Amino acid sequence: MYDFEIQDCNKRTQNVRQKGKTFELRRTECEAVMRAFMGKFFPKINQYRYIYDGRRVAYFLDKLPGVSSESTFKKRVLLPKDSGEGENEYSVLVVESRTPTRHFGDISTYLTTEMGTADIPIDAIRVVDVLLKATFIEKSMVPIGSRALFFERSVPLGQREGDLPWVMHQGLFASLRPQWSVRLNVDNTQVACYPSKNLADLLYEIGKSKRWRDDVWNRELSDRDRIILGKLVKMCRVEASHYKTKEGHNFTRKHTIFDLKRSPAASTITLDDGSQLTVQQYFKKQYGRDLKYPYMPCAKVSSNRNTLLPVELCTMMPYQKPPDKEGEIVSAIIRKAAVPAEQRKAEIEDRLKRLDLNRSGYLAEFKVNIDVRMLQLWGRVLGSPAIGYAKNQSVKLDRGPGKWDARNAVFFETGQVQRWAFVNLDDRVRNDMPFFNMLTQQAGQNGIPLREDNCKYVKEGRPNHDLIDRMFREFQKDKIEFAMFVVNAFDKESYKTIKSLGDLKYGIITQAVLSKNVEGPRAPSPQTVGNILLKINGKLGGINWRLDQLARDLNAEGRAIVKEPMIVFGADVTHPAPTGDNSIRKSIAAVVASMDVNFTRYSAEFREQVSRKGTETNAVKEVIDDMKGAVKALLLKFYKRNGFKPTSIMFYRDGVSEGQFTEVLRHEVAAIQQACTEMATGNEYEPRITFIIVGKRHHTRLFPASRQDAVGKSGNCPAGTVVDTDIVHKREFNFYLLSHEGIQGTSKPSLYHVLWDDNKWSSDDLQLFTYYLCHVYMRCTRSVSIPSPVYYAHLCAFRARTWQGEDSSPDASSVSSRQSAATDPASLRLEKIEPAYSRDDSMFFL
Repeated sequence: MYDFEIQDCNKRTQNVRQKGKTFELRRTECEAVMRAFMGKFFPKINQYRYIYDGRRVAYFLDKLPGVSSESTFKKRVLLPKDSGEGENEYSVLVVESRTPTRHFGDISTYLTTEMGTADIPIDAIRVVDVLLKATFIEKSMVPIGSRALFFERSVPLGQREGDLPWVMHQGLFASLRPQWSVRLNVDNTQVACYPSKNLADLLYEIGKSKRWRDDVWNRELSDRDRIILGKLVKMCRVEASHYKTKEGHNFTRKHTIFDLKRSPAASTITLDDGSQLTVQQYFKKQYGRDLKYPYMPCAKVSSNRNTLLPVELCTMMPYQKPPDKEGEIVSAIIRKAAVPAEQRKAEIEDRLKRLDLNRSGYLAEFKVNIDVRMLQLWGRVLGSPAIGYAKNQSVKLDRGPGKWDARNAVFFETGQVQRWAFVNLDDRVRNDMPFFNMLTQQAGQNGIPLREDNCKYVKEGRPNHDLIDRMFREFQKDKIEFAMFVVNAFDKESYKTIKSLGDLKYGIITQAVLSKNVEGPRAPSPQTVGNILLKINGKLGGINWRLDQLARDLNAEGRAIVKEPMIVFGADVTHPAPTGDNSIRKSIAAVVASMDVNFTRYSAEFREQVSRKGTETNAVKEVIDDMKGAVKALLLKFYKRNGFKPTSIMFYRDGVSEGQFTEVLRHEVAAIQQACTEMATGNEYEPRITFIIVGKRHHTRLFPASRQDAVGKSGNCPAGTVVDTDIVHKREFNFYLLSHEGIQGTSKPSLYHVLWDDNKWSSDDLQLFTYYLCHVYMRCTRSVSIPSPVYYAHLCAFRARTWQGEDSSPDASSVSSRQSAATDPASLRLEKIEPAYSRDDSMFFL
């Protein structure tokens, strides 16, 4: 193992900070330097006998002569410039690593000894991951990210004209998993990328997807529109081929876009000799290029100089991922890539067969052989609970595991409201009465008092912040407790304003409804209205249903699961989008907890915290700083509501990777214990705690072994499928649970890892209890993929992100957002976020 430091002639190293900025050589640049270095100074070493991670470390099967941990080896390497004229000079420094040499045998030792996840041989696994990556690249695949490899061919992501102009690359994810034995986790994966096309054409298509009129390009773009486009292409790499050598030959140069500037190609510039030309005239005179789009913005392609390029002279380079703040890209990929389980399985097997990995030069030299047959194992299907509604009505899951028919059922408890408002904020919705009438009719059938005689109707077609604020002030005077808003799907700002004002300033419960669900070809739909009422009832303090088994404290076999007062927590942290600078920004931690014996009513606590561990690292901070304060506040709410303290705590924690288990366990379980200690009044208060990590960010898929075992249109394993052997940790308490019916595509199970268990759960009871919790998610009559408290924590964290208004202002800088940013964590003002609701029974975040 050798450490490499590559430095170019401008003294930019892979990770050296200068004047507050971090400069990094690109991975492709490092790999090109490495190939030239090895070819010149160590030509006898077979290219398949070493692997390079593209950054700082290379693993060799042979010793490099003249290089040791005591003596460095420093040489110069020359690579031709893009123009073909001259060369770029790089300095390469090599030293043998002082880190102990890693062997594949370290993984076998881990599997055969009493080691836990905290002892996993990460360095040895990293060697295998680098080896796998080199093998896939050898097979003509393209790396995007750390472990995902993609085929070069792409397909359009949009399905019709006016959709997002991105393309989708399909490929494979591969990673070593030391489980009962050494396993290779392989899965299909997809990524959205910018199309490799002319930048002007791309900007036009983006505008079309945002419903901009074509004539917007016949004049200078507004600052709002320019900033929207600038945020989408910031830090993208482009090629420009208009450059000429001294001999008049064309060559291509690569650039990074730092911004889109206000100056279009029709604007005037001043040259070094003091003469003035338009950008159009300059490029005609200097390069002989006629510009067709004089009003399109120019791209700023230098970080410290005002170097501008007309966008029509730039071509977007391939394999670059666009931002996805609104989740539109993820939704489009799901629609495009969703295939039945049997087809996904066949695609994985076919791709592995065509790659023929065992004929790789790298695997042969490193003496690694891969059995590409999928692992066959046994699983169990848990029994489904009965769903309890009002009047002792019990609904069984007779439509199959994971869903039930509640059309003739009445909510277990109905929410109450004295006055409410119906607000139409979309002037394109001309007739909202059919929807209004269907809503009030179905609400009445369920006992929710949303009637015409206690409703204030408002129609405003051009909403803005001040207008919505005035509405809320009027609602407060009229003692309105709940307001429903009809909003256009493209009006993101109104949605954020409604939620921020309703939640934080006025304490008025809100429900947003998309215009297409109010008036349209299929609107209004009884099913859509019914789903909206599920959310409204929970927001108004009602309970849609309960689980009969949990209510009786019995599981399907008649044994008690919940033997004593118990509270169930869920927690998640959401992080701000990465920035191009080195700022420290705010993350949101959300913690929710059950407030009743049925585990159906939840309350939430919100905390701001710094997003990264410090200025010297980009590592995301996942530990919840004020876990003690949040848990104590929720325990107090539980005590005030019920008159007793829970003697058992179940805590489901989302968003934690295996590498963070030890840190989260040490900090957060201790914080929960401290919160309980501070809750003690006279006698000690030491409830038993079970702390479970819930994981969805993995690539494990479960396929039914035979068609007879498959369910649904997509042929997935049935909801309730549990696997706790072969592909889990050999000694620790973890399991996969597929708790939902896949609506489209191949279902992904959740992975549960028990880090702490004072309650001494048996595997069967914990799996069943966890599965039951997936049935009390109040937004749909289906079981969901993770326990409801985790889902609620996720909703709360993203609701708080909406309150922060990140990147929601069109006047915000293209490199920052409304929320504060700093270079020192101590300079951030962090707050406990308190919603303004006076009633304590509202699950306003539904």
